[in-house]
Amino acid sequence: MGFNVVTNAGDKPAAVTDISLLDPVALTLKEAWLVPMNGAAVGDHSTFPPPEQIITAAELAWDHREPIPGATAARGVRYNLVLHLDSGSTQPSASGIRLTYEVDGEEFGWQSEMGLAVRDVC
Repeated sequence: MGFNVVTNAGDKPAAVTDISLLDPVALTLKEAWLVPMNGAAVGDHSTFPPPEQIITAAELAWDHREPIPGATAARGVRYNLVLHLDSGSTQPSASGIRLTYEVDGEEFGWQSEMGLAVRDVC
C-alpha cells in the first residue's frame, strides 16, 4: 500500500524511528519504506513489491528506498510511504498510520488521515 506522501518541511533531516497501524483488524504491517518520488503515489496492489511498470509510472526511486525504522527524511524531498501489509482475513482494516520521527533528539509524530478497509465483493 502506498497512498501516503510525506515531505520533511523542516530545516533538518528527520530520523524515522517507528511506524504502526492504528486500530488494525486482521492486518499486519510486515515492512515499511520511505521511497523518494517525483510522480504520483504508487497506490495499492495485490503483489509485493509493486509491479515494475507501476514503480516506473509513479517515478519512484525504488532503488533508493529506506526501511522504517531507520530511514532518514531529507528536508524538501517528497517520499511515498510504502507499506507491505498481510492479512488472514477477507475484510482487514486499519483507521490510519502513525509515523514517529526525531529531529535533534526531539520526538515528533505524524498520523495519516486515511484508513484502509477491504471488503469482499462476492
